[in-house]
Amino acid sequence: MQLKWILRSSAPAEQEPSFRDPYLDALKGVAILTVVLGHTFQGATPDYGNYLPFRILYSFHMPMFMFVAGMTASAGIFATLGSKTSPFGDYIARRALRLVVPFIVWAAIKFIWAKPADSFLAWFSVVFHAPDNALWFLLVLFEISIVVALCAACTRLSLRRLGPAVSPATALIVLAGYLALGNGLFWLLRYFFPSFGLAIYYIKYVSIGILYHRLFASGPHPAVSLAAFLLFAVLSPFWVWNGPPALPWHPSLIDDRIVTAVFDFIVAFSGTLALVEAVRFAARHAPRVGLMPTAFCGRRTLDIYALHYYFLGWAPPVIAPLLASLIVSSALRQLPFAALVLFGDTKYRPLWLRALSARRTERALASRSSQP
Repeated sequence: MQLKWILRSSAPAEQEPSFRDPYLDALKGVAILTVVLGHTFQGATPDYGNYLPFRILYSFHMPMFMFVAGMTASAGIFATLGSKTSPFGDYIARRALRLVVPFIVWAAIKFIWAKPADSFLAWFSVVFHAPDNALWFLLVLFEISIVVALCAACTRLSLRRLGPAVSPATALIVLAGYLALGNGLFWLLRYFFPSFGLAIYYIKYVSIGILYHRLFASGPHPAVSLAAFLLFAVLSPFWVWNGPPALPWHPSLIDDRIVTAVFDFIVAFSGTLALVEAVRFAARHAPRVGLMPTAFCGRRTLDIYALHYYFLGWAPPVIAPLLASLIVSSALRQLPFAALVLFGDTKYRPLWLRALSARRTERALASRSSQP
């Protein structure tokens, strides 16, 4: 059995924009809706840190977003394992264009809009050392992408040494091993590069998402999803933002930081798994037309993420910022340079202007051909 054949061949979404997985698009749409909802809670609730809906949402929504990012990248990563040439350099260049360029441009826009620092230099020093002052998700996901790409490159080399007759299970185990090693080594970097803190925290969710999408392409047993939901429902009310859980019982020999880290992971992972499988169930059984708006939001996650901050005060909450972001995004994407630097988009464009132009051209040609 040839290595290329046993490793599912599927190009990454950013390489093949014509192929979209409606389920993953819907999942990304739900993820970005939770982001908008969370920021709405922050803006509308003075003591949002103690507001139960906020705490429940924030206990899992960003880990879920990272998990979904891993699921989205999974097919492309496994496809590269069977390639003859290493796509590492091209992949990092594409990710930089997709993530880092918009991060820098939107940080510049925020400086012009709000003037949060005395100079551009001071501001960019802040955002690169503490990315959560800007669109941190983009920079953090880029940093994680580098580690994941290195793990995939090491896996590819190992599989080639093992020969062509490698089972899918072996490929999965080798990649899982390198991801675990990459997570561990990346964790050590926090002592030398504190600015990697967010990436170090979230890389485990991206890694698990990559493996989960491969292992459970059709979803786990329903009992697993139900157990995840029940576990999340029981534990999430005790989750505390930036603090230990509101459960003051644990053996005194165990450090509070360990208890907090384990509790936070259990809550985040159970909530992620419950929502991921709930969306899968809806994608299978809901009418396709009902899935389309959420899937469209999933295709515009970066746009909504970057723009919704400017419309959070609009009413009705959540809906107005979402719609305004999509309208502004659609207008900006008509300009190729704006689509590139704001949304990292080199290929996809809205079709309505081009469609109008094409219709006019067709009518003109038709009228000329009908003339004697």
